[in-house]
Amino acid sequence: MRGQPDRTRAVLRRIRGTDADVDAEFKDIIHAVDLARKHDEGAFRRLFSKEYRHYLVIGVAIPVFYEFTGNIIITMFSPVMFRTVGFNSQRAILGSVINSATNLVSTLLSSYIMDRTGRKFLFIIGGLGMLFCQVSILVFFFIMETEFPASA
Repeated sequence: MRGQPDRTRAVLRRIRGTDADVDAEFKDIIHAVDLARKHDEGAFRRLFSKEYRHYLVIGVAIPVFYEFTGNIIITMFSPVMFRTVGFNSQRAILGSVINSATNLVSTLLSSYIMDRTGRKFLFIIGGLGMLFCQVSILVFFFIMETEFPASA
């Protein structure tokens, strides 16, 4: 790749022995270098091609939806939230640690399940689960508002 074929052949002879035939291996290396150069050209442009478009969409959509859920805010400010609801400092930090440990375990579990079942299945089930939870929260808030209206 550095444009030194004579040095490459000399290094191969030194590694394999002076009497070894390194021509076939040298040709394989030259072929691999040519393929690598061919694939390097236009790699960024190729990312936006039709062939890779769905990977690009998923690669952008997952972090965007993760931001929409608000999990980052909950993770960053969980000790403050636990203190606000009445926990002392130690219990607030313990709650934050439990929250982070749950996140770690769920990430490892989902990676294992994804490895066994496939990305598409896990993505659909996870999306349906999030949709169900958000609709449940909406229904809960609606019921609470109708049963216990806020005083004006």
